Amino acid sequence: MEDNYSTRNLYLASFLLLNGIELKGLEPKGKIVYFLFDSSALTQNLALDFFRRKSQVEPTRFIDNIKNLRILIRDILDENGFNRKTKSNSY
Repeated sequence: MEDNYSTRNLYLASFLLLNGIELKGLEPKGKIVYFLFDSSALTQNLALDFFRRKSQVEPTRFIDNIKNLRILIRDILDENGFNRKTKSNSY
């Protein structure tokens, strides 16, 4: 079994993708979706740089990645019965 770097942080996931780290998959846990990346030293170092605010990105590519990741989140939540547009009125 391969080790994965897992995060639910949309912005970190976008940053990792922007820096060439391949998205290996998505893992839904209830209404939360985790992004799975290879757990390499590069991934770890990029994540640290992200949280230490030691990196710069090209803004439009960063935003495009966020939009695409949001679509993936909505798709996987819909597949798992968590469609946000339907409201449950249980009293």
